Amino acid sequence: MTPAPGTPDLPALAFARAPSVPPPGSIQFYDGYFPALDAGTYTIGIDQTVAAPSGTKPQYGATQVFEVVAPEFAIDPGVVHTAYPPEGATGVYDQQLPFVVLGDPSLPWERSIVPGGGAPDSSDPTPWLALVVFAEGEVALQPGSSSPVATTTVSDLLATDSNVLKPQIPTADVSAAVLASQCQTITIPGAVFNAVMPGKDDLRYLAHTRAVSHPDEGDVLLSVALSNRLPVATTAPLRFYAQLVSVEGFQDYLGPNAKPIPPKASGGGLMDVQLVSLYSWSFTSQPAAGLSFKDLVTGLIASEQVTPALRLPAPPSVQLPPAAAGRLRDGYAPLPFVTGAGEQSIAWYRGPFTPVVPQPLPQVGDPPVDVGEAASADALMIYLAEQGLFDLSYAAAWNIGRQLALADAQFAQAMSQYRREARGALGRLSQRMAAPHLADAEEPADLLAPNASRQRFAARVGDGLAARWTEAMGAARSGERPPADVAHRVRPAPRRAAVHPATVLAQPWAGEVLGDQVAESADQVSAWLAKLTLLGSVPFSYLVPDARMLPAESVRFFYVDQGWIDALVAGATSIAVHSTADVALLGALRPRLQQAVAVQRVGLGAPAGGPGMTG
Repeated sequence: MTPAPGTPDLPALAFARAPSVPPPGSIQFYDGYFPALDAGTYTIGIDQTVAAPSGTKPQYGATQVFEVVAPEFAIDPGVVHTAYPPEGATGVYDQQLPFVVLGDPSLPWERSIVPGGGAPDSSDPTPWLALVVFAEGEVALQPGSSSPVATTTVSDLLATDSNVLKPQIPTADVSAAVLASQCQTITIPGAVFNAVMPGKDDLRYLAHTRAVSHPDEGDVLLSVALSNRLPVATTAPLRFYAQLVSVEGFQDYLGPNAKPIPPKASGGGLMDVQLVSLYSWSFTSQPAAGLSFKDLVTGLIASEQVTPALRLPAPPSVQLPPAAAGRLRDGYAPLPFVTGAGEQSIAWYRGPFTPVVPQPLPQVGDPPVDVGEAASADALMIYLAEQGLFDLSYAAAWNIGRQLALADAQFAQAMSQYRREARGALGRLSQRMAAPHLADAEEPADLLAPNASRQRFAARVGDGLAARWTEAMGAARSGERPPADVAHRVRPAPRRAAVHPATVLAQPWAGEVLGDQVAESADQVSAWLAKLTLLGSVPFSYLVPDARMLPAESVRFFYVDQGWIDALVAGATSIAVHSTADVALLGALRPRLQQAVAVQRVGLGAPAGGPGMTG
């Protein structure tokens, strides 16, 4: 949203009287922001009686008269913060209600639609102004101008006219200064007034106050007036005139049970209606391309006659082989396929959405592993010998995941760091498992603790090592030789070779211990993978490979294939695999990573236990 052109900004009103302050980065909505005092003249009086020593009680008093003024026939244009659609804009606006945002949060409720009535409150939040949109031809333009707005005095506006219905506001209630001031008005036919103006009961739903807390804008209160009409252009571009008008004095003529507009004294139909224009702008609405909302709903109703499953319709005049017909029923689409040798053929493809219950996939590769651990797309190519064709659904999912991962530089860096940290932790673990002084560590995680050797030394000192050293050194100074068995025991233990990383990864605790070491890097990786499992970054053509599966005016239902998503994630995590050692390392870390992805998915609003990264 952009501020209306040519209007100065007014100071933002902070949350002075808001019932509650919204959290940062959020918006709260209210029925209205009602003034503490109605417009009018008020007198403050004070009386004081003083008891004098003489016994008299002189009285003193003072009065102060002040006036609360509310806009009535004009507003400061600077109060308009935003108008939509923008002034002079051209576009398709038939699905969006025009609106105007006002910097004064209480402006729509500072007057009553009944002249002299009390200002609205929470029990009756009916505003005194309304945003009305008129199509070209529904409002009279001024001679020689493309604008419907005319300038007149308030006294002329309120003067009786036998052919024009005007605001029913008694002139006795308006000060002489205001009567002599100028205001802007528009004039519309009575029939247009009846057809376009909102009803009295609808006004309360067309204005509200919002409290906005945003780091760039601060804490501000705003009021918003919505139009009750969509600017629909059917066959050609159509100009619309948006008018923020006062409805004060028209309370008897609004609504289904309203008083009828009188006929003109001169004949020729109903009286014209003259309204105060508080703010105005114009824009052009274009016809919507493609199907209209009515066409979509009509087609949607017709589509209920067809089984609403996400699959290609069978050709009506072609007898397909049973195998091909079965593939179509299962939601597959035949797509062009170029083999590695350059030969052109077709292959079956189905995305993660399937019209039938997906079956668990067997293990793949050599040695066999689950789909989520597939090391390449080739391992997921399914050859249908009876048809002489490939099913490339899961191989394509693996490639899609890998390409999306490589295309995101931040994720690629996070995955690389995750791999480096895991390999480093595995190397330290294999070295320290061979260290004699750490051989009796109580917990495997203790081997990776910072300063593990120093901590082990401190523990031995606490177990009496220092006392034994002191005793031995004292005996040595006195010339005593240690017994032969003691001398044998203190000989340095032979140095052992580091434990092979494969042996470490074979331990049941390896994945948990290594996962603790790379938890921070894993958070970045799991957050990205969680979003990937929700398919938001997957191009739509891979989700629905043929437009005939999902006509524009239809609803289709489907299951989600967990195997497809597993292959997608396997491809994404493959960018961290450069050797068989990486395969084994990622396999050990996978359960811990799966748990992190599941937690991240729930944080993104996905149901717990839904499709995700599974082993």
